[in-house]
Amino acid sequence: MESTSHKQAICHDVGPGCRDIDLAGFDGLDDGGPTPPPTVSPAFNLTLLASGDRPASRLTAAWEGICQERGTVAVSYAGAVLAWGRVPGFCVGKHEDALVRMVAVGIEVGLSDELRHRMASERRSRAAELDVDLVLERRSMKDDKRLLSCRVKLDEPPPSSQPSPCRVIVL
Repeated sequence: MESTSHKQAICHDVGPGCRDIDLAGFDGLDDGGPTPPPTVSPAFNLTLLASGDRPASRLTAAWEGICQERGTVAVSYAGAVLAWGRVPGFCVGKHEDALVRMVAVGIEVGLSDELRHRMASERRSRAAELDVDLVLERRSMKDDKRLLSCRVKLDEPPPSSQPSPCRVIVL
């Protein structure tokens, strides 16, 4: 895996279950050279910091934590999915945090000429951004799914800039 700076995208006002996602490393992407390959086979190491903290509400007193039974993760660039994987199940107690590690992998992902050249140009100027989308399913409530959508800079040199906000949508 390529060494990358510590990049985070933070969840705001989403309730329990997530705090931030970290792109810890990646491999298999062109480095921004003048002739990008027609396909890529990337792998992304990701870490979700799951949080058992919950915003204050009338329901907080009875709340004991959260369990996510399963989930999926997709990493995309400009709407094109580059890699995907599984989010392992996890539980976090009230006022606790847990690191949930996952890998998203793509094999021989074809990109259009326009997208390949755009990515190469953005990587050379260190402006390339990836979307990281996780769909998490909660054990405590049947059919309760959340989409966590974050954006991270791909080639940000250390020290990394401020974290980017995430969106959470209850499905």
